[in-house]
Amino acid sequence: MMDAPIEDLFALAKEVILPVVWTKKKARQKFQDAATPERLLEVAEYVRELERQRDDIRTALVASDLRISVAEKRTEAAEEKLVELGRQEPVGWMTDVEIDELHRGIADEAYIYRHLDTSSTNPLFTRPAPAVNLAIKYPARKTIDPYCYDQGQNQRATGFNEAIDEVRSLNPTSAGSGKHGK
Repeated sequence: MMDAPIEDLFALAKEVILPVVWTKKKARQKFQDAATPERLLEVAEYVRELERQRDDIRTALVASDLRISVAEKRTEAAEEKLVELGRQEPVGWMTDVEIDELHRGIADEAYIYRHLDTSSTNPLFTRPAPAVNLAIKYPARKTIDPYCYDQGQNQRATGFNEAIDEVRSLNPTSAGSGKHGK
């Protein structure tokens, strides 16, 4: 390249370098022409809408996590009760017919079989399985600030609080299962 005449270097510059420079200038000019205040406001609103959607998804995920947590705790409690029931020995058995008649109020008394036979298939126990505490500790409610300039923050807090309330309403054993219970 060092031995090339200066005219060849100018020709190469016109051929290779100038189109690149002109392309960058054209691209910059197109961007400046397209970046009007109206268009920038559109883009900003679009970004805000995407952020709102993201926040809604996050709130839904929190609610789903809470629902899953409640279901897992209930499942664990039921399994513990089953284990306790499995440890007990039956003290007698009753038939389905006798149980049905007692429930419907047709029979005043029923026979309890002391030994298992083919017709008496329902075991009887002296004590029920111990009650399991199903109380769930919920996350703290978020406070809503009426003076907050970011209304999205208040909307997220409201959505979070509604999710907690919904999960609380699904768990009747929770203490203070009302709207603002703890």
